[in-house]
Amino acid sequence: MVQEALTNVAKYAQASEVRVLLQRAGERARLQVQDNGRGFDPQQVRTGRHGLAGMRFRVRSCGGDLVLRSAPGQGTTIEATLPI
Repeated sequence: MVQEALTNVAKYAQASEVRVLLQRAGERARLQVQDNGRGFDPQQVRTGRHGLAGMRFRVRSCGGDLVLRSAPGQGTTIEATLPI
């Protein structure tokens, strides 16, 4: 997930800053990739674009959840919670 998210930042975001956070939350790991780039409307993304479908599939196949937050001009945050 991190590799795909960083690839998307490099290709599309035009960000000047990216943060990667990994922390334990009880019996789950929280993984977050956040950028300050141009953002996008998640409702307008075609299926399979930006590797988002692949990220969701991989996280869910490990028993995790993936949340995407983005808006034009507001950057993007992708957060996964996974069982440890």
